[in-house]
Amino acid sequence: MKLGFLGTSLSKHTATIIDSGNVPYYTTTRAQIGRAIASILLKPAETANKYLFITSFITTQNQVVEVCEEVTKEKFELEHVSAEERLKEGKEMLAKGNFGGIGRLWNFWCHGEGRKKGAEEELANELLGLPKEDMEVVIGEAVEEMRR
Repeated sequence: MKLGFLGTSLSKHTATIIDSGNVPYYTTTRAQIGRAIASILLKPAETANKYLFITSFITTQNQVVEVCEEVTKEKFELEHVSAEERLKEGKEMLAKGNFGGIGRLWNFWCHGEGRKKGAEEELANELLGLPKEDMEVVIGEAVEEMRR
C-alpha cells in the first residue's frame, strides 16, 4: 500500500477499483508471513510437505479504501476499471517484456467478479498460532511509518 503496487496508494490517496470492488479476497501482511514461517519451523511434524494457507484479513477493495480514508482523514481518488481490461493490459505488457503486467494479471484474478478467490483449503492460522490482525491498526501503522 505504501508503494501502490496492488492498486491502493497511501501516499497519493488513490485507488484503482476492479469491477465492483466488492469481491472478497485474502491478504497477508509481511509480519504475519514472518510469524507463519517461524511457527512452521517450530512445528515440523504438523507442517511437513503441506501447502499452508494463511491470511491477515479477508476484505474487499472498497473496505480497504474505506479504512484508508478513515485512517488518513483524506478522501481517495478512485479509478474504476474492469477485470477484463486488466487481463488484456497485463497480457500486452508481458508480451512486450514489461513484467509490470503481472500486477494487472493479479488484479484480474484477485478482484474480478465471478472467479474463485483465495484458498479452498482450510486456513492454517490456528494451527500456526497466528494472531488475528486488525486492518485499521495495520493501515494506521503504515501511515505513521510513511510520515516519519
